[in-house]
Amino acid sequence: GLLEAEGAFAAEAARIDTEFQKIAGWSIIEELLRPEDRSRATSTVVAQAGNFLVQVALCAELAELDIRPATVVGHSAGEVAAAYIAGALSLHDALLASHHRARLQATTAGTGGMLAIGLPADTVRELIAEDQLVDIAAINSPTAVTLAGNETRLDEIAAPLIEDGVFAKRLQVEAPYHSHLMDPILDELRNVLTELQPTTPHIPLYSTVTGTRVTGPDWGADYWCDNTRHTVRFADTIRELIRAGHRVFLEIGPHPVLGANIREILRAAGETGTTIGTLNRKQHDTDSIRKILADLYAAGVLDIEGMFADLPTPTPHLDLPTYPWQKTHLRTEIPLNQLHLYGTPDSYTTLGDQDPEDSLRWQLELNMQVLPWLADHRVEGTRLMPATGYLDAALSAVLARTESTQAGVADVRFVTPLAIEDGQMPLMRFELEESTHRFTIRSRKTAGTAWTVNATGRLIEGAYDQIKAEVPPTYTMTEIDPATFYTTLATIG
Repeated sequence: GLLEAEGAFAAEAARIDTEFQKIAGWSIIEELLRPEDRSRATSTVVAQAGNFLVQVALCAELAELDIRPATVVGHSAGEVAAAYIAGALSLHDALLASHHRARLQATTAGTGGMLAIGLPADTVRELIAEDQLVDIAAINSPTAVTLAGNETRLDEIAAPLIEDGVFAKRLQVEAPYHSHLMDPILDELRNVLTELQPTTPHIPLYSTVTGTRVTGPDWGADYWCDNTRHTVRFADTIRELIRAGHRVFLEIGPHPVLGANIREILRAAGETGTTIGTLNRKQHDTDSIRKILADLYAAGVLDIEGMFADLPTPTPHLDLPTYPWQKTHLRTEIPLNQLHLYGTPDSYTTLGDQDPEDSLRWQLELNMQVLPWLADHRVEGTRLMPATGYLDAALSAVLARTESTQAGVADVRFVTPLAIEDGQMPLMRFELEESTHRFTIRSRKTAGTAWTVNATGRLIEGAYDQIKAEVPPTYTMTEIDPATFYTTLATIG
């Protein structure tokens, strides 16, 4: 959308693409405009060049609206765009670093993989100890670490974690970035980037290689080798930014991916802040730009006077005609009281009401009038919440959060049965971890205070691999009369 709008984004993209073609011999814009069925955007070489172009052109689009960064930080390949925006590299040098970094990384495709784990970094270090087959590739938040290395070893590490209910997921990537498997390309990378001429950044720039602010013209060939090989210290760097007083983070890119990590770091630091995305794959680019303006304004950092400085003096406010008041009483309910009295309109039945003070928590009163099917689910006379109830609550949470037509759950464990005694209406609470998408379902008796864990699992939001079950042919099946079936179930309780 932005490429075809002929605004600042498109103009900057064309300028970048012209310079890039001199280096690489192919067009980034041509690749970005390919139909999806013929797109190569997921390949390392195209993805990193495409990200650079989108990030830098977005900054140009925002600058037209007088939105400029106070400080810049990049994540992994994003450091190339950060270097250019902050003034540490010229456009030619930044594109040179971006192209050769991606080109050489692509040569390691298939040599290893990556694994995301929902544990603290210290725990992960103890887990892998002196393991020579894997490395910590990135530390993105207090409970989000990525490993890279030998694929078989990664699967061995993941298996017991998943069994224990810990988030562990293999990433769909071409190469084992930020691991020892990058070592074979470092000498050539250093050679092709020898002529880089870094300068001291004119906008404050922080490094996710060192976790500190850049103070000189340090981002030459050796730095980009470190950037390619070493752990991405994103969590450490964001902590430094928070300590420096920063509270509003604008994530520049084709889709927000780091917002949850930043929010977790803010919470761990005991600070309140805001994370704002730019483009979003689920909405039109024009809507995304408008939303950036709204979100920055709501965060209190949008310079309204600067944006409209060139406009003529606005018309002064005029008094509106008076209104013929009806003089009727108006009762305004406090939102929390409304929730307690009426619940949430059109809420998902098994998920319940969203906590007005915590968007990652829902609570449901197990009431026979609302959930009449609970009365039917008995085992040896005890009424139980069925497993499908937990699954429905989890799937409902995905739909409530994303409005996506695709929803899934994984790694589900049923821990403790939820018994519903006659005359009781226990509470069931659904809680979600933003960074790992892990969920926990707990319950307590109506008058009780102790919460019991009933089920755990992980939500899958967006596209995912669907597993198709093989259905046996009908001639191998035996038809059972429903009345006989239920009689048999009743006989065994």
